[in-house]
Amino acid sequence: GGNAWFFGTQARVAFTDRLSFVLNKLGGISISPTNSSPLKSDVGFAELWFGPKYTFLRNEDKGRLMAAGVQFQVPIGSSGAYQNTGNFSLVPYLSYAENFGKDWRIGSINAMLGTGYAISTNKERSDYYYLSAHADFDVLNNHRFYPLAELNWLVYTSNGNSRSIGSEGRDLFNFGGQAKGRGMVPGASGARFKISESAQIG
Repeated sequence: GGNAWFFGTQARVAFTDRLSFVLNKLGGISISPTNSSPLKSDVGFAELWFGPKYTFLRNEDKGRLMAAGVQFQVPIGSSGAYQNTGNFSLVPYLSYAENFGKDWRIGSINAMLGTGYAISTNKERSDYYYLSAHADFDVLNNHRFYPLAELNWLVYTSNGNSRSIGSEGRDLFNFGGQAKGRGMVPGASGARFKISESAQIG
């Protein structure tokens, strides 16, 4: 039991209309376990996640987009917040997005899929596969208000060799524990509102 907080940011730089650099995770973590937990409270820097991405399919007429990339998960964070497990993980991934119903009067649907596989470079970290789905609705095609829903699946495919615990930390921690075959399916719902071309809230 207890609480874990992540405070962070993401950034993207486009070098061309197809090649970009993505900073997926930069920030800090605070963990506050309950008194009965063997873990200790701590605050520190999180792992650094970054890498290149290439868009190899772009069809604006049909509203389709597909990209591939490689993410480097570098554990340069705090040891007390469990952000320093192993050397690093490589995560090759694919993402696909398509717009449906751009001529509908009530609005259109933006659908996105992403999948990837995290591979430890020295077997100290746990390996895992993920699949993510997202859909949002552009109400009346005004490009202002977007209700959304998401569903994600993550399953650990191999154990790490860093800590003798029977669980893992999803996308917040890689303990290097023994969680092979375990997984999770979280869902989310919400909305976002575009205030201007440079500002949104959700």
